[in-house]
Amino acid sequence: MKSQILVVYLVNNKNPIVMSYQTKVRANYLNRTAKLSFFKNRQRNGDVARLADETGYTERMIYYTLTGERRVNKTIANAMYNLTRRRMRNEDYIVATA
Repeated sequence: MKSQILVVYLVNNKNPIVMSYQTKVRANYLNRTAKLSFFKNRQRNGDVARLADETGYTERMIYYTLTGERRVNKTIANAMYNLTRRRMRNEDYIVATA
């Protein structure tokens, strides 16, 4: 039986972000800009508020990051990836629900 290693990131002393070893390895293949693009293709209503809650940044800071006015830092990039990694792209989601 394989054992799984869990990696825990404490973000601004709030809720920990837990990633399995496989997810962490996959997440490392993508740079911050790629994670931003990945998130934008899968973004749903309420995601900005959820990211703000998970990372400890304000919703305005997350919004500035998404519009390109601020740099994508590692904390926000990983939170965006973890939030949307199991979702379908919006284009595929619309076709599947039609």
